Amino acid sequence: MKAQESMEDLLDEIKEELEKGVEKLRILEALRPQDFIDILERLDSEDRRKLAVMIPDSVYVEIIAKLPQQVLNDVLKVLGIRRLARIAIELPVDELADLLEALPPSLRISLLRELPAWKIAEVRPLLKYPPETAGGIMTTRIPAFYEERLVGNAVEEFIARSEFEGYDTSRYIYVVDSKGRLRGIIDIKRFLTSPRNKKLRDIMMRNYIAVKADIDQEEVAKLVVKYDLDEVPVIDDEGVLLGAITADDIMDVLVNEATEDLVKFGGIVKIREPYLAARIRELVRKRIVWLIALYLGDLISVTIISRYEALLSAVIALSFFIPVLTDTGGNAGSQAATLVIRSLAMGEARLSFSDALRIIAKETATSLIMGALLSPIAFSIGYIMSGNALVALTLGLAIILVVYVGSIMGAMLPMVTARLGLDPAVISAPLITTVADATGLTMYFTIATLLINYLHI
Repeated sequence: MKAQESMEDLLDEIKEELEKGVEKLRILEALRPQDFIDILERLDSEDRRKLAVMIPDSVYVEIIAKLPQQVLNDVLKVLGIRRLARIAIELPVDELADLLEALPPSLRISLLRELPAWKIAEVRPLLKYPPETAGGIMTTRIPAFYEERLVGNAVEEFIARSEFEGYDTSRYIYVVDSKGRLRGIIDIKRFLTSPRNKKLRDIMMRNYIAVKADIDQEEVAKLVVKYDLDEVPVIDDEGVLLGAITADDIMDVLVNEATEDLVKFGGIVKIREPYLAARIRELVRKRIVWLIALYLGDLISVTIISRYEALLSAVIALSFFIPVLTDTGGNAGSQAATLVIRSLAMGEARLSFSDALRIIAKETATSLIMGALLSPIAFSIGYIMSGNALVALTLGLAIILVVYVGSIMGAMLPMVTARLGLDPAVISAPLITTVADATGLTMYFTIATLLINYLHI
């Protein structure tokens, strides 16, 4: 796709051609495979199926495992099982596993019947593991050789298989013993340039990082980021080499996990579909539960305000600053929660008592300083807008406590959730805001009541 040509213009052109009933679109020849995903997502079901027939198999090999579920369903309606099988044979084994996972059971069985035995043998090990584990995202087509082999012999086999795209990885050679247990790895450059008469065990690196097949993919991603890895070998409990996870698969994991945490932090149940491809019914189902829960939570704030009806009637200007006060507490809590969740995700903070104390101490100092900086601003604005020193003083004092309590809650809720074995991202920004609203209002009105009683107003 040309840089100057927008997606909207391209879609309009495709729709016009489809309406004319053309059987081939020349414009498709200039597109990259990844562009087809964006286009298919933005077309309605009817146009999507028309276009799906025209897309070459070579493009489907690049994109079919990455298509959103609703888009994939429309594509499958026009592909046919034999064409789908031709595409599936060309897929990397990890992507074929993803595709099989996404297919309806009946279609999955039909596809497996069409695949050759050698392809089924390649993908079968991956189907034993959940899709979000190391075993579920690994590829089994990796260069693995017995440790006693000569470099020269191994290089000849490696080159021969590489010419026929026999491997999905290209960073390391994996060295195993007679029982298939991983013994070491060899950088591909070192492998190709080492003396041909040496044995693989003489040039391999024994200091490597491997993961078990049942480890969560997010933990794998953390290791990759921490140790700057290009590939990660996957082993079983006995150390037998099962496969490897490539850099592009890790990038997919990082993007998916970040997106998942983002929607959770926004108060949305996980949505597997891209927004533009998701059905309205699905969007409502994923969002309404949190919305109802947060609405009911907000009733606590209503109850608190009603309890101080007499105070508000006596000093009506207090009500002017309720929104800004509660929002500030929620914002402070969301800031703290974001930083702590990121720290937990990156492995910088651990679920230990000592780290919890360090976080509390850091947030205490940070929030009190921020509150002290906000307090004179709140006092000044409160006095200018209300002309009431009591209101201004209440606001100036309350803002310090609101920022402090909001920050501590925002920092500790993810820690508590993670300790309970839940995803810290479920402590979403709306939930933190709701809790901060209730505590902020209570402190605001309590301070106002104490000042009125102390000053005998």
